[in-house]
Amino acid sequence: MGPSARSASRGARPSRRGTAGPGIRIPVDERHALAVRQSLRWAERAASEGDYERALGWLRMVEQVDGPLEAAWRERREQWRMACAVQLAQPDRRVRRAGASADGPAA
Repeated sequence: MGPSARSASRGARPSRRGTAGPGIRIPVDERHALAVRQSLRWAERAASEGDYERALGWLRMVEQVDGPLEAAWRERREQWRMACAVQLAQPDRRVRRAGASADGPAA
């Protein structure tokens, strides 16, 4: 019997991350705060991956559901807006297939 089968046979146990399982109620205000924090994490991750448009979208969503951003997040937003503008101004930098030159595919 593998590890997942053993744990399933013992019954569900709470995860180490503290997520709520079936039957556990989280107050609305706490759920709201958790959702906002997760959205801000997703914004940071998108920006770290260079996807500033997606990062800015997450910040817009947070503002819509939670109101104005804190000063630190407003500063990040401005940095991400500038980085996004730079990206949009650059020529297309798609990954080229092996054997393709800058002028087009290899013959």
